[in-house]
Amino acid sequence: MNRRTFCSLPLATALPSWSQVNLSAAGPGAPRAAIERWKDDRFGMFICWGPVSLTGREIGWSRGNPTSIDEYDNLYTRWNPTKFDAREWANVVKESGARYVVFLVKHHDGFCLWGTKQTNYNIMNGPFKRDVTRELAAACREQGIGFFPYYSTCDWHHPDFPLTSPGGEVKRPVSNLDRYTAYLEAQVKELITGYGPLVGIWFDVPQRFDRARGERVIRFVRSLQPDILVNNRTGAFGDFDTPEQTVGRCQFNRPW
Repeated sequence: MNRRTFCSLPLATALPSWSQVNLSAAGPGAPRAAIERWKDDRFGMFICWGPVSLTGREIGWSRGNPTSIDEYDNLYTRWNPTKFDAREWANVVKESGARYVVFLVKHHDGFCLWGTKQTNYNIMNGPFKRDVTRELAAACREQGIGFFPYYSTCDWHHPDFPLTSPGGEVKRPVSNLDRYTAYLEAQVKELITGYGPLVGIWFDVPQRFDRARGERVIRFVRSLQPDILVNNRTGAFGDFDTPEQTVGRCQFNRPW
Protein backbone atom coordinates (compact mmCIF):
# COMPACT_ATOMS: atom_id res chain seq x y z
CA MET A 1 0.00 0.00 0.00
CA ASN A 2 1.32 3.41 -0.90
CA ARG A 3 0.56 6.89 0.23
CA ARG A 4 0.17 9.15 -2.75
CA THR A 5 0.69 12.83 -3.34
CA PHE A 6 1.02 15.03 -6.41
CA CYS A 7 2.89 13.91 -9.50
CA SER A 8 5.35 15.55 -11.84
CA LEU A 9 5.89 13.37 -14.89
CA PRO A 10 9.45 12.23 -15.69
CA LEU A 11 11.17 13.43 -18.83
CA ALA A 12 11.75 11.03 -21.71
CA THR A 13 15.27 10.21 -22.83
CA ALA A 14 16.51 8.72 -26.07
CA LEU A 15 16.00 5.01 -26.66
CA PRO A 16 19.12 2.82 -26.48
CA SER A 17 20.56 1.72 -29.80
CA TRP A 18 19.58 -1.93 -29.31
CA SER A 19 15.87 -1.06 -29.61
CA GLN A 20 14.41 -1.81 -33.03
CA VAL A 21 10.84 -0.76 -32.18
CA ASN A 22 9.49 2.67 -33.05
CA LEU A 23 7.99 3.98 -29.83
CA SER A 24 8.53 7.69 -30.41
CA ALA A 25 4.90 8.54 -29.66
CA ALA A 26 4.82 6.77 -26.30
CA GLY A 27 6.65 8.69 -23.59
CA PRO A 28 7.48 7.14 -20.20
CA GLY A 29 4.95 9.14 -18.16
CA ALA A 30 1.37 7.98 -17.56
CA PRO A 31 -1.43 10.50 -18.24
CA ARG A 32 -2.20 12.66 -15.25
CA ALA A 33 -5.83 11.51 -15.25
CA ALA A 34 -4.77 7.85 -14.87
CA ILE A 35 -2.50 8.72 -11.96
CA GLU A 36 -5.26 10.70 -10.27
CA ARG A 37 -7.72 7.81 -10.65
CA TRP A 38 -5.23 5.47 -9.01
CA LYS A 39 -4.54 7.95 -6.21
CA ASP A 40 -8.27 8.18 -5.57
CA ASP A 41 -8.43 4.39 -5.17
CA ARG A 42 -6.08 4.82 -2.19
CA PHE A 43 -6.13 1.21 -0.95
CA GLY A 44 -4.83 -1.84 -2.83
CA MET A 45 -4.09 -5.43 -1.83
CA PHE A 46 -0.86 -7.31 -2.65
CA ILE A 47 -1.23 -11.07 -3.22
CA CYS A 48 1.95 -13.19 -3.48
CA TRP A 49 1.45 -16.87 -4.27
CA GLY A 50 3.08 -19.76 -6.07
CA PRO A 51 4.59 -23.26 -5.85
CA VAL A 52 6.86 -22.10 -3.01
CA SER A 53 3.76 -22.39 -0.82
CA LEU A 54 4.72 -26.07 -0.56
CA THR A 55 7.85 -25.18 1.43
CA GLY A 56 6.49 -22.23 3.40
CA ARG A 57 9.69 -20.32 2.58
CA GLU A 58 10.20 -16.97 0.93
CA ILE A 59 9.35 -16.82 -2.74
CA GLY A 60 12.36 -16.36 -5.02
CA TRP A 61 14.85 -15.66 -2.26
CA SER A 62 14.79 -19.22 -0.88
CA ARG A 63 15.84 -20.63 -4.28
CA GLY A 64 19.35 -21.98 -3.72
CA ASN A 65 19.31 -21.31 0.02
CA PRO A 66 17.89 -23.08 1.94
CA THR A 67 15.98 -24.91 -0.83
CA SER A 68 18.24 -26.39 -3.48
CA ILE A 69 17.79 -24.92 -6.96
CA ASP A 70 16.79 -28.28 -8.42
CA GLU A 71 14.16 -28.88 -5.75
CA TYR A 72 12.85 -25.32 -5.96
CA ASP A 73 12.56 -25.36 -9.76
CA ASN A 74 10.52 -28.56 -9.63
CA LEU A 75 8.04 -27.55 -6.94
CA TYR A 76 5.54 -26.64 -9.65
CA THR A 77 5.30 -30.30 -10.71
CA ARG A 78 3.73 -31.07 -7.29
CA TRP A 79 1.76 -27.88 -6.73
CA ASN A 80 -1.96 -28.47 -7.27
CA PRO A 81 -4.01 -25.73 -5.52
CA THR A 82 -7.42 -27.30 -6.16
CA LYS A 83 -9.20 -25.06 -3.64
CA PHE A 84 -8.37 -21.90 -5.57
CA ASP A 85 -11.52 -19.87 -6.20
CA ALA A 86 -10.98 -16.57 -7.99
CA ARG A 87 -14.45 -15.25 -7.18
CA GLU A 88 -13.94 -16.00 -3.49
CA TRP A 89 -10.63 -14.11 -3.58
CA ALA A 90 -12.25 -11.15 -5.35
CA ASN A 91 -15.02 -11.11 -2.74
CA VAL A 92 -12.45 -10.95 0.06
CA VAL A 93 -10.72 -8.06 -1.70
CA LYS A 94 -14.03 -6.26 -2.16
CA GLU A 95 -15.06 -6.75 1.46
CA SER A 96 -11.69 -5.43 2.68
CA GLY A 97 -12.36 -2.13 0.94
CA ALA A 98 -9.42 -2.50 -1.45
CA ARG A 99 -10.00 -0.99 -4.88
CA TYR A 100 -7.28 -2.82 -6.79
CA VAL A 101 -5.15 -5.97 -6.55
CA VAL A 102 -1.42 -6.29 -7.19
CA PHE A 103 -1.15 -9.99 -8.07
CA LEU A 104 2.22 -11.68 -8.37
CA VAL A 105 2.38 -13.31 -11.82
CA LYS A 106 6.17 -13.82 -11.93
CA HIS A 107 8.68 -13.43 -9.10
CA HIS A 108 12.50 -13.57 -9.24
CA ASP A 109 12.25 -17.36 -9.51
CA GLY A 110 10.86 -16.98 -13.04
CA PHE A 111 7.77 -19.17 -12.56
CA CYS A 112 4.75 -17.79 -14.41
CA LEU A 113 1.21 -17.89 -13.04
CA TRP A 114 -0.39 -17.52 -16.46
CA GLY A 115 -0.43 -19.45 -19.72
CA THR A 116 2.55 -17.68 -21.25
CA LYS A 117 3.78 -18.80 -24.66
CA GLN A 118 7.34 -17.66 -23.91
CA THR A 119 8.38 -20.46 -21.50
CA ASN A 120 7.20 -23.87 -20.39
CA TYR A 121 7.95 -22.88 -16.80
CA ASN A 122 4.35 -21.91 -16.05
CA ILE A 123 1.26 -23.10 -14.23
CA MET A 124 -0.27 -24.71 -17.32
CA ASN A 125 2.48 -27.33 -17.26
CA GLY A 126 1.90 -28.36 -13.64
CA PRO A 127 -0.89 -30.60 -12.33
CA PHE A 128 -3.35 -27.71 -11.83
CA LYS A 129 -3.37 -26.59 -15.49
CA ARG A 130 -5.51 -23.51 -14.91
CA ASP A 131 -4.64 -19.95 -15.76
CA VAL A 132 -5.17 -18.42 -12.31
CA THR A 133 -4.16 -14.97 -13.56
CA ARG A 134 -6.91 -15.00 -16.18
CA GLU A 135 -9.46 -16.26 -13.65
CA LEU A 136 -8.55 -13.66 -11.02
CA ALA A 137 -8.41 -10.79 -13.52
CA ALA A 138 -11.91 -11.72 -14.72
CA ALA A 139 -13.24 -12.04 -11.16
CA CYS A 140 -11.82 -8.64 -10.26
CA ARG A 141 -13.46 -7.06 -13.30
CA GLU A 142 -16.81 -8.52 -12.19
CA GLN A 143 -16.38 -6.81 -8.81
CA GLY A 144 -15.13 -3.52 -10.25
CA ILE A 145 -11.64 -4.12 -8.79
CA GLY A 146 -8.59 -2.92 -10.70
CA PHE A 147 -5.96 -5.49 -11.71
CA PHE A 148 -2.25 -4.75 -11.39
CA PRO A 149 0.17 -7.63 -12.19
CA TYR A 150 3.46 -7.88 -10.30
CA TYR A 151 6.22 -8.92 -12.72
CA SER A 152 9.81 -9.31 -11.54
CA THR A 153 12.26 -7.40 -13.72
CA CYS A 154 15.02 -9.83 -12.81
CA ASP A 155 14.68 -13.56 -13.45
CA TRP A 156 17.14 -15.90 -11.72
CA HIS A 157 15.75 -18.91 -13.59
CA HIS A 158 16.10 -17.57 -17.14
CA PRO A 159 19.46 -18.48 -18.75
CA ASP A 160 19.82 -15.09 -20.45
CA PHE A 161 19.55 -13.02 -17.26
CA PRO A 162 23.09 -12.23 -16.03
CA LEU A 163 22.50 -13.16 -12.36
CA THR A 164 21.08 -16.23 -10.68
CA SER A 165 20.39 -17.75 -7.26
CA PRO A 166 20.91 -17.71 -4.39
CA GLY A 167 19.77 -14.15 -3.91
CA GLY A 168 20.69 -12.97 -7.39
CA GLU A 169 24.32 -12.79 -6.28
CA VAL A 170 25.77 -15.43 -8.61
CA LYS A 171 26.95 -14.23 -12.01
CA ARG A 172 26.22 -16.50 -14.95
CA PRO A 173 29.25 -17.33 -17.12
CA VAL A 174 27.13 -16.70 -20.24
CA SER A 175 24.09 -14.44 -20.56
CA ASN A 176 22.38 -12.10 -23.00
CA LEU A 177 20.56 -9.17 -21.44
CA ASP A 178 19.18 -7.89 -24.75
CA ARG A 179 17.64 -11.27 -25.50
CA TYR A 180 16.22 -11.43 -21.97
CA THR A 181 14.73 -7.96 -22.41
CA ALA A 182 12.95 -9.17 -25.54
CA TYR A 183 11.60 -12.08 -23.49
CA LEU A 184 10.39 -9.69 -20.77
CA GLU A 185 8.66 -7.48 -23.34
CA ALA A 186 6.98 -10.46 -25.01
CA GLN A 187 5.57 -11.57 -21.66
CA VAL A 188 4.46 -8.08 -20.73
CA LYS A 189 2.70 -7.84 -24.09
CA GLU A 190 0.82 -11.06 -23.29
CA LEU A 191 -0.35 -9.61 -19.97
CA ILE A 192 -1.44 -6.24 -21.35
CA THR A 193 -3.18 -7.53 -24.47
CA GLY A 194 -4.64 -10.69 -22.97
CA TYR A 195 -5.52 -9.78 -19.39
CA GLY A 196 -6.24 -6.06 -19.50
CA PRO A 197 -7.03 -3.34 -19.45
CA LEU A 198 -4.70 -3.11 -16.48
CA VAL A 199 -4.32 -0.43 -13.83
CA GLY A 200 -0.58 -0.87 -14.13
CA ILE A 201 2.37 -3.23 -13.90
CA TRP A 202 4.47 -3.51 -10.76
CA PHE A 203 8.05 -4.37 -11.74
CA ASP A 204 10.67 -5.34 -9.14
CA VAL A 205 14.45 -5.68 -8.57
CA PRO A 206 15.92 -4.40 -11.86
CA GLN A 207 19.51 -5.40 -10.96
CA ARG A 208 21.30 -5.13 -14.35
CA PHE A 209 18.58 -2.97 -15.93
CA ASP A 210 19.88 0.61 -16.08
CA ARG A 211 17.79 3.74 -16.59
CA ALA A 212 17.98 3.63 -20.39
CA ARG A 213 16.84 0.02 -20.54
CA GLY A 214 14.14 0.67 -17.96
CA GLU A 215 12.77 3.62 -19.89
CA ARG A 216 12.80 1.49 -23.03
CA VAL A 217 10.58 -1.04 -21.21
CA ILE A 218 8.24 1.69 -19.99
CA ARG A 219 7.91 3.10 -23.51
CA PHE A 220 7.09 -0.36 -24.81
CA VAL A 221 4.47 -0.88 -22.10
CA ARG A 222 2.93 2.51 -22.81
CA SER A 223 2.77 1.77 -26.54
CA LEU A 224 0.44 -1.14 -25.74
CA GLN A 225 -1.75 0.67 -23.18
CA PRO A 226 -1.16 4.44 -23.02
CA ASP A 227 -2.81 4.99 -19.62
CA ILE A 228 -1.07 2.14 -17.77
CA LEU A 229 0.89 2.93 -14.59
CA VAL A 230 4.43 1.67 -14.00
CA ASN A 231 6.35 1.84 -10.72
CA ASN A 232 9.99 2.80 -10.26
CA ARG A 233 11.55 -0.67 -10.48
CA THR A 234 12.37 -1.13 -14.16
CA GLY A 235 15.65 0.70 -13.64
CA ALA A 236 13.90 3.98 -14.49
CA PHE A 237 11.82 6.41 -12.42
CA GLY A 238 8.34 5.32 -13.55
CA ASP A 239 5.19 6.98 -12.29
CA PHE A 240 5.48 6.41 -8.53
CA ASP A 241 8.04 5.48 -5.89
CA THR A 242 7.90 2.27 -3.84
CA PRO A 243 9.95 2.44 -0.63
CA GLU A 244 10.40 -0.99 0.95
CA GLN A 245 11.73 -2.12 4.34
CA THR A 246 11.82 1.54 5.33
CA VAL A 247 9.26 4.32 5.66
CA GLY A 248 9.46 6.57 2.63
CA ARG A 249 10.07 10.25 3.13
CA CYS A 250 7.12 12.60 2.77
CA GLN A 251 7.24 14.08 -0.72
CA PHE A 252 4.91 16.23 -2.78
CA ASN A 253 6.55 16.12 -6.20
CA ARG A 254 5.41 12.59 -7.16
CA PRO A 255 3.33 9.71 -5.77
CA TRP A 256 4.85 7.14 -3.44
